[in-house]
Amino acid sequence: MADESKPFFREHLKKEIAGIFWLAFAIFTLLSLVSYSSADPSFNNNLHPGRIHNFGGVVGAHLADLFFQIFGLPSFLVPLACFLFAWRLLKFRDVKVRLYKVSAFVLLLITLDGLLALRWQAVTLFGEPVNQAGGAVGRILSDPLRSYLNTSGAFIVLFSLFLVAFMLVARFSMVLF
Repeated sequence: MADESKPFFREHLKKEIAGIFWLAFAIFTLLSLVSYSSADPSFNNNLHPGRIHNFGGVVGAHLADLFFQIFGLPSFLVPLACFLFAWRLLKFRDVKVRLYKVSAFVLLLITLDGLLALRWQAVTLFGEPVNQAGGAVGRILSDPLRSYLNTSGAFIVLFSLFLVAFMLVARFSMVLF
């Protein structure tokens, strides 16, 4: 009987350890994003101030800058997704990563980037400038759509894709709404 419980225990322990790591990454990333400062060293700012403002230190400053440069404000969805994944690993025994869910989350992230890039250029977050609300991804996505469909057409396309992605990620149905 004890031999049968060992594989179960090992598998459960692996998931718990993975859940703790994902939770730690989610918390670290969230703290890094929230404490972002444009004065901190980053990939495009190699000044070394006397004091680093980011709660994640030099690593957190670089991580936050990278996320904001690539994804803009929707970067906050990344620690949220990591937290939810960690919770599932810690709470449930059978966790399956489904390709359509990951793809839907990526679609949700990039369409939100595009929507924000259509509306706002430069924004501030907690008093710190963030160059592009939708990051580089939003700019790359929204500029061609805007040039071919104008702003309203681009909004319709991006918002429709955003709704589809949200429905897949959240298991939300418009019929039940």
